[in-house]
Order: sequence, then structure tokens, then C-alpha cells
Amino acid sequence: MILKKIFLLVCFLTVSITIISCSDDNEDVIIEGLTEQTEEEEEVIVEEETQSEEEAEEEAEEETEEEVEEEVVAEETEEQAEELSSYVLYENVEFIVDTDGLDTKRFFSTSTGNLYTYNEIDAEIAPTIDLAWYDMSPSNSGFLFWMSPDDLFQDEQIEGGTTTKMENTADQMTVEEFDAIADESSLIDLVIENEDEAMGPQDYPTIVLFENAAGHKGAIKMKSNDGQIMIVDIKVAR
Repeated sequence: MILKKIFLLVCFLTVSITIISCSDDNEDVIIEGLTEQTEEEEEVIVEEETQSEEEAEEEAEEETEEEVEEEVVAEETEEQAEELSSYVLYENVEFIVDTDGLDTKRFFSTSTGNLYTYNEIDAEIAPTIDLAWYDMSPSNSGFLFWMSPDDLFQDEQIEGGTTTKMENTADQMTVEEFDAIADESSLIDLVIENEDEAMGPQDYPTIVLFENAAGHKGAIKMKSNDGQIMIVDIKVAR
């Protein structure tokens, strides 16, 4: 009887050990399966991240190329606009009417658009002066004219001044033609002959033509002159 009980106990222990062993094996299999699945998921995530980074780099490169192309187009457009409109317009420039001359703004630079008095002109400014105005209209209505900066009338000379051809009396352009100028073509074809003559009494507005030392041609629309200030518009080809 005792032997039978011992035999049954041994069988029970054997079955228990077998079940436990199987459970451990199954756990190992499950763990291994989960580990492999996790590793595969990580690989997929890494691949997706790598692919996203590559796509982002490609998009960035495409955007950069598009920006460069847009900049080139913009530069070409600006250059074309300059070519189509290569002249400068200065409006309502006020020249002072004063025969004294040294402290009145009668000297103009078409490159900077600035008016100067004689005493303001130094070695740096002198080469930029294109137009010089002389006006005795308060006492002599006909004795007024434009001068070349290197050949002033009854004034101290501008050291380093350049030569500008002035047509004080030639009738090459009408007021309507001046107003219609939309590009440089109406100016560059002009033939300017220098005239060292006074203009005589004027009915404003009137047009005077010039060519500066750099060969840039222009037109002055003298709009009004009240004996103190002469107001003009200036158009000059670049």
C-alpha cells in the first residue's frame, strides 16, 4: 500500500515538472516572439524616419532651387525694367535767382539730384556738377542762361568742374514732347550743340537741352520764374 502511494506521488511530481517545463518553454517562445516583433517594429520605424529625412532633404533642395530660379527671374525682370526706363526724372527743382551767386543754390548734379551753392562745392562734389544757372532777371529779364560748370560767367571757377554742352536757344523739343518722354530713346538721339548765348525774355514753360561730360543727354523744362525762384523739371538719360 505504501509503495502504491509512493508511486502515485512520483507520477504526480513528474507531471508537475513536465507542466512547469512546458510553461517555461512557452514563456521563452513568447518572449522571443515579442523581442523579434519589437526589433522588427524598431527597424520599420528607423526605415520610416530615414525615408522621412531623405524626403525632407529632397523637398528642401527643390525649394532652394525654386528660390534661386525666382531670384534669377526677379533680377532679370529688374534689369529689363531698367532697360525700358533708363532715364531719371527730377521734378520741381528750385534754382535760386540771385546775381550774387556764391551762396545761392544754382549748381545741380544729375547723378545725385542735389542742388549746391558755390561755397558748398568741394573736390568730391565738383566732378558731379552738370548744370549751372545764371539769372539777372530781377534787373534784366533777358539776361539768363545755363552754363557749363567749367566755364562760369562772372563767378569764381569750379576747380575740377566738367564740361556740359548747353543749348540755351535751340528749339529742338516742345513742352509736349518733353512731357511725353517715357524712356531714354527720345533723349539719346538728340544732337546737342553748345551755345554760349543768353536766352532772352522767356514765356514759360520752355525747354533747354544739354549733354554732360559723361555723354548723358537731357532736357530741362523751365516751368516758372518769379524773379526769386526758378522751378524746373529735369529728364536725363542714364
